[in-house]
Order: sequence, then C-alpha cells, then structure tokens
Amino acid sequence: MLMDVLAAGDSPSRVINIVSPKFKHATINFDDLMMQNGYAGKAAYAQSKLAIILFSRELARRLRGTAN
Repeated sequence: MLMDVLAAGDSPSRVINIVSPKFKHATINFDDLMMQNGYAGKAAYAQSKLAIILFSRELARRLRGTAN
C-alpha cells in the first residue's frame, strides 16, 4: 500500500527493517512456511529474520531508480 508513496520521489524515503545475526543459520521451506511439520521456536525466529532480509532486497529492487 505504500509503494506509490515510496516511489513518488517528493522527498527521500526510507524503510528500515531490524534483523539479527540469527538469519545466517536459517533456511526457508516455502512448502511449509508455517512450520506445521515440526515447529521450533529458534528456527522460526531465524526464518523470520531471513524473510525480512529477502523482503528488503526485493523492495529495494522494485524501488531502484525511483528516487530523485
């Protein structure tokens, strides 16, 4: 919902996401995102941090070239 606002270029925009080094030990099983076949809290946390990094990179790619 914010893509148009971020891409408008009226003023510089920033999106800040917070992660921890735990992402280095994560993998994402796209066939079982909710970990219904074996939930583990630490693995879920690490997976969420990796997902945030992947989201941030994709958002940056989509917004590339939109800043003035």
